[in-house]
Amino acid sequence: MTTPSNTQFDISWNTPGTYTLSLAIEENGCLGFPYTDSIRIFNTPIVNFNAPVKICQGEIITLTPLATGAPIGSIYTWDFGNATLLGGNPGDGSSGTLQWTLAGATYVSVAVLSPEGCLSAVDSTPLQVNALPDADFTISDHQLCGDDSTVFTYTGLSPAATTNFTFEFGSANILNASTTLPWGPFHLNYNSAGTYPIFIVANDNICNSDTIRDTIYVTDYPISNAGANQQICAGQGIGIGTTPTAGYTYSWTPAQYLSAPLTSNPVATIPVFGTTDTLVEFIVTTSQGFCSRNDTMEINVTAVQQAFFLPPDPQCFEGNSFDFAPYFGVVPGTSQTWIIAGDTISTAQVQNYSFPTSGLQTISLQTQTPGCPDDFYSAFVIIKPNPVVPSMQILSVVALLLMLLSRILARQFPAQLIFGPLGMALFPS
Repeated sequence: MTTPSNTQFDISWNTPGTYTLSLAIEENGCLGFPYTDSIRIFNTPIVNFNAPVKICQGEIITLTPLATGAPIGSIYTWDFGNATLLGGNPGDGSSGTLQWTLAGATYVSVAVLSPEGCLSAVDSTPLQVNALPDADFTISDHQLCGDDSTVFTYTGLSPAATTNFTFEFGSANILNASTTLPWGPFHLNYNSAGTYPIFIVANDNICNSDTIRDTIYVTDYPISNAGANQQICAGQGIGIGTTPTAGYTYSWTPAQYLSAPLTSNPVATIPVFGTTDTLVEFIVTTSQGFCSRNDTMEINVTAVQQAFFLPPDPQCFEGNSFDFAPYFGVVPGTSQTWIIAGDTISTAQVQNYSFPTSGLQTISLQTQTPGCPDDFYSAFVIIKPNPVVPSMQILSVVALLLMLLSRILARQFPAQLIFGPLGMALFPS
């Protein structure tokens, strides 16, 4: 090209390579010697971010290579939008580990500087971070006993027809497998005691949900044994229940009749409730961990005639007459024997009994209830002696003494009183 003046101008090349430049100056029709040099044209790098096929919220993605198109030795400058760079070598474009914690639209942009100093255009790639499916569930009971069941209920967002589920129930039996929906509810039980982790993962054909976990605990039911039904007499003790089992705890009701209501084999003692037989039911609750079972036994309590009475108030000997009766009601079929002042009286009540002597008198009552031990009780009554009238001789002596005493005091009749073996005499002094 020829230019009439020494001015600056721009030249560009469309293809890389080495180009020769020559400059010659013409003055007054004379052409000077040319000046020759060369220039090298380099490629402008083109960079491309290797975007993942899909991105799920919270997912950690490693991209190798992270970008392509630039020569070895190029320097990459990145803007990862709302992603977090967890590792790799983004500066040389070889690898990168990224995580997007927020769902929605975002981007990644990159520019590259070649070793020759050529800077690429910025490659900005729009991205869509997909929200995870919302999966969750409840179980009706975390603690199962024996073959009891629990209900697994999916509580996440309503599943679409394309939603897939992955369940883990351990070795559970799904009791309603043939009738429930793909996402449940599921009725579960287990064949043996143990600890069973369970979880669910939902997939919407793009992303997996978080893994939602829980645990079910299964314990065998204890064997509860209250023992056989019994027949005892009121007031007697009898052992109930069975020998203890290691790891079991026990609790009996009603507790007030038992020697040790928190043991496997307490002694039951039923008091007398009245004049008729009584049926008392005992319930034992046997527990192993969080599992319990009840068992029931009955004790038929024979009413026992108690030998007890209240002694009557004291009476005077003359015309004494006492009534004796049991304090408690008379139990049908029993017998009562009174022992009073050497008399044995077989009757329930004694009326108008007269003691032949005064003083402290013992009364005993013995009762017999068929099939039960005899009962015995003793008490006392007091028979007070009647007053005795003095003899005539004593009255005469008293009268003379009184007369003598009155005269002596009046100084009218000095005398002396002489006592002898045959009586007494009064003589003047």
